[in-house]
Amino acid sequence: MNTTGEGVVWSVSNADQYKQLCKKCTLLWINIFLHPKKTVRIVEFCVIVAAVVLLILLLVGPWRRRSRNPIVLYAVSGAYLLSFPLLSYTLGLMQGVVKNELYLVWATFLILLISGANSVSVQNLDENKQWLKLILDNVMYLIYGGSTVAIFFVDATEGMTIRAGALLILFTLLSIKNFERIIALKLASDPRSSGSQTVARHMKDYEMALGSAPDDYDPRTMRGYNYLVHPFHVSLPTGPRQDHIQTASDELITLHKICLHGNGVLQSSAEDPAICHLKDVCLSFALFRLTVRRYFGYSCAEAGIAKTRDLVLQGLLREMEDAKDCKRAFQVIEVELGFLYDFFYTKNAVIMIRGEIRSAVLSLCITLLSIFIGVYALIDLKPHEEYWEFGFVATEKQGIIVTKVILCALAIFQLLQIGMYCASDWAKVSLVCKYMAEPAWHGNSYIGKLFLLIGQVSIFLEECKWFGRWENKIGQYSLMDSFRYPDNQFLEKHSELMTMFREGRKKGQSIPVPMELKKAIAWTLKASNGQIANGAPALVRHGMPELCWACPTNNEFTLAQVILLWHIATSYCEISESNRVNVQPTAQTSNPKLVATSLSKYCAYLVKFAPKLVPGSPIETESTLEELVYEARRAFKVNPDILTLFGELQQQHNEGRARDWVLAKGAVLGIKLASMEDQVTRWNLLADFWAELMLYIAPCDNVAAHIESLAEGGEFVTHVWALLMHAGILERPAAHAI
Repeated sequence: MNTTGEGVVWSVSNADQYKQLCKKCTLLWINIFLHPKKTVRIVEFCVIVAAVVLLILLLVGPWRRRSRNPIVLYAVSGAYLLSFPLLSYTLGLMQGVVKNELYLVWATFLILLISGANSVSVQNLDENKQWLKLILDNVMYLIYGGSTVAIFFVDATEGMTIRAGALLILFTLLSIKNFERIIALKLASDPRSSGSQTVARHMKDYEMALGSAPDDYDPRTMRGYNYLVHPFHVSLPTGPRQDHIQTASDELITLHKICLHGNGVLQSSAEDPAICHLKDVCLSFALFRLTVRRYFGYSCAEAGIAKTRDLVLQGLLREMEDAKDCKRAFQVIEVELGFLYDFFYTKNAVIMIRGEIRSAVLSLCITLLSIFIGVYALIDLKPHEEYWEFGFVATEKQGIIVTKVILCALAIFQLLQIGMYCASDWAKVSLVCKYMAEPAWHGNSYIGKLFLLIGQVSIFLEECKWFGRWENKIGQYSLMDSFRYPDNQFLEKHSELMTMFREGRKKGQSIPVPMELKKAIAWTLKASNGQIANGAPALVRHGMPELCWACPTNNEFTLAQVILLWHIATSYCEISESNRVNVQPTAQTSNPKLVATSLSKYCAYLVKFAPKLVPGSPIETESTLEELVYEARRAFKVNPDILTLFGELQQQHNEGRARDWVLAKGAVLGIKLASMEDQVTRWNLLADFWAELMLYIAPCDNVAAHIESLAEGGEFVTHVWALLMHAGILERPAAHAI
C-alpha cells in the first residue's frame, strides 16, 4: 500500500515536472521565434505614431489653408498618407499569434484615426471624385478591424468578451460616423448633392422673381438680393408659376431675409458690429454657394447685370466713398474662400447639413464608449499566468502608460473637434438659419445676447493673427535677383541641366499684403465701374499714351510676356532710383512705389510659381519665363552692371540685334520710365498700371486651379478673382476693345 502510494506520488510529481518542462520549452520556442515582447512593443510604437498623426491632422491640418510653409504642407500630407498603411500594418500585427490584453483599446484608437477623429476629408481636389474607392477602403478596414475583434471573442475570457462586445457597438457607431467623410466626398464631386443645381435654378428663375421689381434693390442693406443661403437641397420647379414663387418665398432663407428680418436681434441690433459681422458671414456663405455652382459648370445667370455689379461696387466697396478702406470687401471674400476650402477638403459641410447636434451626440457617444473600453481594460488586467494559455503576453508598465495617454488624447481630440466646429463660420450660418426658422427664438433675450457674444468673439478672433483664414501674404519673384546667381560653368555648358535645375528662378520672401495695395485694387475697380482694362487707360490718364505699345493690344504677345516686360521696367526704375544719391523717398512716392513694386513682383511670381492662375497656356507661360531667364543670364554675364546692360540692350533693340524681345523691350520701357523727371508721377503711373493689370489678369475659367491653391495657403489673385466674379465680371474684354 505504501509502495503503491509512493508510486502515485512519484507519478504525479513526475507529471508536474514534465508539464513544467514542456511549458518552459514552449516559452523558449516562442521567445526565440515569435519575439512576443518585441511584437507588443512594435504595436505600442505604432499606436504612439498614430497619436502623433492624429495630432498633426487635427491641429496642423487647418493651418494648410493659412500657410504656404513647406513644413506645414508636408507634415499634413505625410500624416494623411501614413494613416492608412499604419492602420493596416498594426491591425495585422494584432491578428497574429502574439496578443496583449490592451490590443482592443489600441485597435479602437486606430479605427478612430481613420473614422472621423479629424476634419480632413481629402488631401487634394481630385480625391473627391473617388468616393466609391473610399467606401470600399472603409469596408475593408472595418472588416479588418472586425476580424481583430472576432479573435478576442473566440479566445478571450469573460472580462475581455465584455470589452469586445462594447467594441462591436463602437464599430457600428464608427461606421455611421465614417459616412460623414463619404458624404463629404459626394458633396464635393456631384452637382446635385452639392446643391449647385438648386442654386443655378434659383439664380436663373427665382432670385429676381422673389423681389418686388428688377430695379428694387439696395446693395448697402442687401434689400432685393435674394441669394440662397439655406437649405442646401430643395426642389425648385423649372418655369415657376406664382404659387411656386410664393412657396419658395416662404421656405427659402435668403440673404434679403437675413439682412432685413423684421423681428428679433438681427433687426433690433442691425447696426451693432457683432450683428453686422454675422450678416457678412451669411453673405460670404451665399457667395460661396455661387462659386461652387460655377465650379460644377453651371452658367452664372446674374453675370453682366447692374444689380450684380452694384453688389460689389456700391455694397462691399461702399466704404471707399467715405474715404475709409476696403477691409470689409476683402474680409467677406476671405470668409467665402474659407467656406470653399472647407467644402472641398473637410467634413464641415456634412456636419451642417446632417445636423450639428446629431454629429456632436455621435462623437460624444464614441468618445465615452472608447473611454469605457479603455478604463475597463485597465481595471480588468490579469496576471500573466491566467492568460498565457490564450496566447496573451503580460502587460508591461509602458503598455499601461500608452493606454492612459491615448485615452486622454482621444477625449481631448474629440472635444477639440466639436469645439473647432462650434467656433467655425459654418456653425454661425447654421445658428442664424435656425434662428430664422424658429419664430419662438425671435423674442428670446438670451438668444439675442448669445448672437451678440458670438459676433464679438468672432471679430476678436479675426483680429488675432493665429486665427486668420489665410496668411495674408503675397509671394514675390524678382527677375533681377535671379540674374545674380553665382556662375556655374558646368550648367552654362549644359543648358538642359540648367533647365532641369530651374536656375534663375529663385523665389523671394513673401510679404504681408499691404493695405495700400488692396486700396489700389479696390479704387481702380470702383473707378472703372467694373470695366476692367489692360493698363492702357492708366497710361493715358498720366499723359503717357505713347507707352500703350507695351500693353496687350493684339495676339502678337501673351499676357505673361506683358507681365514680364513691365516687371523688368519696374525693377529697372527701382534700381536706378536707388543708385541716385540725391533721390530721397517721400510720403507721396512711398505708397505708390510700394504698390507698384509689390504687384510687379507678385505678378512675376504668378508667372513662375502659379502659371495656371495666369491667362494663357501654363506650358507656354513657363517656357516664356525660362527663355527670358536664360537670355538674361547670358547678357548679365557679359555685363554685370544692370544700368549699363540696359543701355546696351536698348541700343541692340534700336539696331534690330536684340536676342530676346521681352528683355529688350523691357529695357527700352524701363529707361523711358526712369527718364521721367517727376518721380511722384512715375510711381503713381506704375501703381495705377499694375492695379489695372492685376484686375485684367484675374478673371479665369479655371475654378479648380483656384480651389487647389487654397489647399496650399491660397493666393491673393484668388481673392481678386472672387471679387470680380461676384461683380459679374467673368472674363476679360478683348484688348482691342479697350
